[in-house]
Amino acid sequence: MAEKKPNIRVPVIIAVIFAIAVLALATSRFASYFLKNEESPISGTLAVAADSLLAPVITRIGESFVSYYPDAVLDVQKKRTQDLIYDFAMGRIQAAVLTGEPTEEERAVIDGNGRSFRQEPVARGAVVCLVHTSSSSMNIGIDGLHDLYTSGTSPEGLKPFVNSEDQRFQRLVMALIAPDARHLTAWKAASDREVFETVMRDSAAIGLLPVTSVRAFMSEMSGSPRLPVIAAVTTGSENPAVLPSQDAIYEGRYPLCYTLYYLYDPYLPLATGFGAWMAEQGQKGFMRSALAPYRLPSRTIHLD
Repeated sequence: MAEKKPNIRVPVIIAVIFAIAVLALATSRFASYFLKNEESPISGTLAVAADSLLAPVITRIGESFVSYYPDAVLDVQKKRTQDLIYDFAMGRIQAAVLTGEPTEEERAVIDGNGRSFRQEPVARGAVVCLVHTSSSSMNIGIDGLHDLYTSGTSPEGLKPFVNSEDQRFQRLVMALIAPDARHLTAWKAASDREVFETVMRDSAAIGLLPVTSVRAFMSEMSGSPRLPVIAAVTTGSENPAVLPSQDAIYEGRYPLCYTLYYLYDPYLPLATGFGAWMAEQGQKGFMRSALAPYRLPSRTIHLD
């Protein structure tokens, strides 16, 4: 009788099936991990910065973005305005919201560090003129502000104040009221708050501040009987004086308006995705703040 040989096919087949199953499981888990951690316009981690009074607005817009896209993590940082460009250039942040466009010098700093960048308009702000509650100058013209902030005084004895630490804001003011000047001539204050509080107590003081600062301080000190008065601004004696309401800022009727820009690295997908959101759905967040939207928001946006 012939010797019966062992059947090795069954163990081999079982081993092959087991190996395929293990490989499939490993591939599935790797793919799941990869997709979960992949950087995209709606996933990943993004460090975005703004000045201390603007950062809460960006935080709320970021929270709305993350509620739609939970795989995205946004780290909104408060920074001094003078640090925003440098930190972006050095790679410490991947995006920033700026008051006004980057200057040629700031662009050179970014380029010199090998960073690619784009800028998109996302909101509208305004320079607000504050006067003492007893002041007779409730309306003021652009020409009057020009003379006041280039000479440092006025025939009425007014004393102009501006935040001496915020060079970006000073450049905006010059562009709006004194484009022919090389610098502003004003009494120095170390912060926006110091400008505000100086106008509160000094009847001869007049101050220029961003609308975000003014609204924040007005709300914080709403119980004070000595709050500064927001002066209406006119472009000429024949034109009406306009207060910086949100509608007047959005429509460009208020003479001292400026644009806020989102600065970002276009090679970072999440930075691009958040910028697209901010320019559309995020406009609702600006509408709920002291700022005005750059454009009226559409109903929906799809990034995926």
